[in-house]
Amino acid sequence: MTKMMVIGDETVISGMKLAGLKNCAKADEENIFTVLKEIPKDIDIIVISGKLRQKAKDTIIRMKDKMVIELPDGEEGGEDMVARMIRDVIGFETS
Repeated sequence: MTKMMVIGDETVISGMKLAGLKNCAKADEENIFTVLKEIPKDIDIIVISGKLRQKAKDTIIRMKDKMVIELPDGEEGGEDMVARMIRDVIGFETS
């Protein structure tokens, strides 16, 4: 079975947990490398916010056995897309 993990700031993680996802890790630019080191071996897909992905780009490139999907950050104009994704999953607006 394929397992997924979401890595992001508190807002992203709160939204994903509301959507029912259990494998979530709160991270910031200071602890992202520690969070990436602690990813369980059975995780196949990592969804990570854009800012954190950019910060740890070299580390993520070396993760050949994982699929990494970037989730746009609110600062990058992706807030509407993230809100739509959460609304589609849980069925109502979160803001």
